[in-house]
Amino acid sequence: MTTARVVLIIACLFAVAGCANSLRAPVRPPGGLLFTNYQAPLTTNFSETSRGAKVGTGEAMYLRIPLIFVNPDLAWGDASIQTAARNGGITTVQYADYEYLTVLGIFSKVTVRVHGD
Repeated sequence: MTTARVVLIIACLFAVAGCANSLRAPVRPPGGLLFTNYQAPLTTNFSETSRGAKVGTGEAMYLRIPLIFVNPDLAWGDASIQTAARNGGITTVQYADYEYLTVLGIFSKVTVRVHGD
């Protein structure tokens, strides 16, 4: 196999590796290869949903360091609804949404926002 062919295969693997992530939510638009930033609801019952007077947030970040043979992953933070409610002083959560940001499939950040009283 020629050197150019090996380099092309490795470049393709790096390009596709950023597309695979494990975020699951009710609404998830397709992501881009270079940059993705979107907001979506976590609450799907909108018939009687009010937002409340307070807002709390929780964040989690993820960093993948692309190396040739290994990809060390680092993750930190807490983007749970419970933590976001505690950070906003909310005792009754009425609505929740999230924001997802990823750059080159290397850095990702999830911010969960809860609204309530």
